[in-house]
Amino acid sequence: MGSRNCQIYSQKSPHSFITKKTIKPIQPNARTKSRKISNFFQENSYYPELLSRLVEEGSLIRIANGMFVCALTKNANYSDLEIATLKASSFGKRIHQHGADAAASLGLEVEKKEEQQEEPSFIVSGCTSKFRIAEGMRFINLRTACAKKMFIENNLVGKVVRALWHFGEGKVARGILARALAILKREDCRMIMNSCAWMPYWLSDMFIEVFQNRFGPDFRPPQMSAG
Repeated sequence: MGSRNCQIYSQKSPHSFITKKTIKPIQPNARTKSRKISNFFQENSYYPELLSRLVEEGSLIRIANGMFVCALTKNANYSDLEIATLKASSFGKRIHQHGADAAASLGLEVEKKEEQQEEPSFIVSGCTSKFRIAEGMRFINLRTACAKKMFIENNLVGKVVRALWHFGEGKVARGILARALAILKREDCRMIMNSCAWMPYWLSDMFIEVFQNRFGPDFRPPQMSAG
């Protein structure tokens, strides 16, 4: 066998010329916590007929448009997040959980748009697009988001910020805010304060008011003067 990631056939195979130059693996986003996948492949535009023939032979399995996996090493299933992360990273995009899903994961009731109820959606640092998953004939949406919304990491702090951001100005009830912030430790709150410059004013003002009531008036964003 050649490189496990880049050459999927043995030297005796008539297709052994498929090497790193013709099919390259899509590397997972380093920030995602999804399990490492090294056997996804991105379609090279010069070899569509070859890849189609390998799919017909059963040597490759098409996961989504332009994404393939070796039939011998395919996992039983891949999550929408894993597929979306690999798809986005292949085009140099960062990807985060959609605000509606972030809110739902925190136990916050939020109304989803009709397309979000039917199709998985993620936000990305790039143009809006959608692609079809081969299994199940489903679509995954990659929706463009502003640089500020993509700046905060895809961790607990980022989940809370994007969840409340999704509700919109004037729509975050006190009960919703209390539930969202109850799970945060002091260091998490400090991370939020340090990121206030990357939020809309109404959201940062809300955090400042709550955290100063909790920790005192000196608990403020670094850019705010003591006066």
